[in-house]
Amino acid sequence: MRSTSWAILVGATVVVAAGAAWTVWHDQTVTKADQGGGAVLPGLTARVNDVAEIGVTGQNNSFKIVRQGDVWVVPDRAGHPADPNQVKKTVVGMAELRVLEPRTDNPANYNRLGVGDPGKDTPDAVGVVLKDAKDAVLATLILGKVKEQEVAGKPGEIYVRRPGEKQSLLASARLSPQPEIMRWVDTSISRLSRDRMLDVEISQPGNEPVVKIVRDADKPKEFKLATPLAAGKRLKSDYEITRITGGLDYLTFDDVKKADQIALKDRVVARYRTLDGLDVTVRTSTVDGKLWSTFEAAFNAERAAAYKPEAVEKDGKKEEAKADPDAVKKEAETIAKRVAGWAYQMPNGLADGFTRKLSDMILDEPKDEKKGG
Repeated sequence: MRSTSWAILVGATVVVAAGAAWTVWHDQTVTKADQGGGAVLPGLTARVNDVAEIGVTGQNNSFKIVRQGDVWVVPDRAGHPADPNQVKKTVVGMAELRVLEPRTDNPANYNRLGVGDPGKDTPDAVGVVLKDAKDAVLATLILGKVKEQEVAGKPGEIYVRRPGEKQSLLASARLSPQPEIMRWVDTSISRLSRDRMLDVEISQPGNEPVVKIVRDADKPKEFKLATPLAAGKRLKSDYEITRITGGLDYLTFDDVKKADQIALKDRVVARYRTLDGLDVTVRTSTVDGKLWSTFEAAFNAERAAAYKPEAVEKDGKKEEAKADPDAVKKEAETIAKRVAGWAYQMPNGLADGFTRKLSDMILDEPKDEKKGG
């Protein structure tokens, strides 16, 4: 997935205060800082680059996000890369939390704000623990209900409580609780638009006809079904073509496993070829009623060399566009590295694009309803 240096990732957002010390919270009274404007977690700003683990506890689960070199991973999803933006927003967001005002210190009222101890009895509470590489705790906090969402760059407001303290707080925030593990996983697979496609071929197991979609020679910007249809049959709608050619555009997944941890049989094989030399093969199986897919990507140097992009219009004039085979080759290598060894559980709506059967795409021609004189 996206590999980004942690120091670079947060360095542009947080200015590390030199010499600031980490503060361990013991006082259960309302401090001067807690009366408004002070940091909820003093000292964290100076330690954001030291964060190497994020522990999250929600109502139904708990999990960790761990830094491995320059990449954050999710151990409970077989070590799949985490979403660096979510990691950044959480760590930086916790460092930026500022007290607006103290709220209840009565445990009987915690659930109203969602700041009780995380677990099944406090559905809105999310516990977050930040640790360094030596397993030392840098910060711990209970995130409660969001009072106001962040809007147009203006910080939102959230109820929080530091574990071990009775006092809860209302804080300005640029983060929101994320107790679901898949919200932390980098779920991007590809961003290949239909405009780049040359053709698509879908092969079903058994005797189902191959679905072949190609560019229309008479209308180069459009696609057509190249698979012959039996007499009296026609395509349901042009959307059948669109959903297939756009099958790899903004593609995400619902779950992920190592490919060797799941039995994938009777695969549907979809082969996508782009005009500029990128080939993607998707193999999909149904396992326990859910669709699981593996992906491969490769670079076709011959097709890339032959590709001539359309002229682009600039200042009212058309200028010749240049192909960039090296960029396409790098793109293919990036995708191949990203998906290698993984099997993805695909949402049915997205998987339609590379699992469609010909029989699902066609219907009978309307009968001639003319009546005799």
